[in-house]
Amino acid sequence: MSIDNINKLYRKFDINLLPLFVLLFECGSVSQTASRLGVSASAVSQSLNKLRGYFFDPLFVRDCQTMIPTDTARHLYFLVHDDMVKLIEDIDQLLDANAIKKLVIRCSDYLCVRLFSDISDVVMSQHPKYQVIHDSAFERPESTMSFSGMTEVILGFTPCQDSSYENVKIMDEELCYICSDNHPRVKDILTEENFQNEEYIVFYRMKNKEDEIEGFIPKSRFFSLLEYNSFITLLKTVENSECICIIPKWVLDHFKEIFSIKCIDSVQKLLPLPVYLSYQKSMASDQTIKDILRHFSTQAFAGVL
Repeated sequence: MSIDNINKLYRKFDINLLPLFVLLFECGSVSQTASRLGVSASAVSQSLNKLRGYFFDPLFVRDCQTMIPTDTARHLYFLVHDDMVKLIEDIDQLLDANAIKKLVIRCSDYLCVRLFSDISDVVMSQHPKYQVIHDSAFERPESTMSFSGMTEVILGFTPCQDSSYENVKIMDEELCYICSDNHPRVKDILTEENFQNEEYIVFYRMKNKEDEIEGFIPKSRFFSLLEYNSFITLLKTVENSECICIIPKWVLDHFKEIFSIKCIDSVQKLLPLPVYLSYQKSMASDQTIKDILRHFSTQAFAGVL
């Protein structure tokens, strides 16, 4: 193919839409296609609308719950299907043989510190061709697709709301109360009087725990002063203030010798905070995902499934 013909092809048609079209033709459903690709249904619909604009044809018409291809769609499918299948197979073989695959872990800085080494140890010991990457910008846009050779997981205190993701609780994070060593009113236990008069700060933004915490801490006294990921800054704030802090016990165990802080008991107990691992449903058969989940199911994490 000449350079001029290639330039014309790219100006007139987005060939990235062809794999989606083939899968949509075979599934006969926008939702099933979205699930297979690991994207939202709206992203598939947007791509279909682009194809319709190129061909000035609806391509698929709805009949009850099924999408019936038009004659134009049938011609396009039989025109590109065989060559595309062979091209994808050849590319997959090339990736398997030569390429460094990527595992992107999307999570907060805290959960990266907490769990990154566990995940990377599993991957690097069993899948040496993987490069493990932490991405703190873990809010994944709905319209993006994962590149071939890239696997991604999301770690968070709440399940991923994207319907194309599967959520698995991998552990429970034990919480505790702390305060400065020289707190003028709180000694070794939070009394009912303390609960009425003290001010509280919370590590990170534990959104799914606020209702529970506010249930026994007076609303006027409760606030999330620090909503970012720096637990070092938070511990220093506790050390130099009279605030009571709710924090993961793991943080306390690792930093209690560095800061003048102490763990305090309480008549009001805190329930553990669940941690979820979310992955694209289309990656359910991926051996890397299976190995990571198996690791968490066999390790001695508190409350692990």
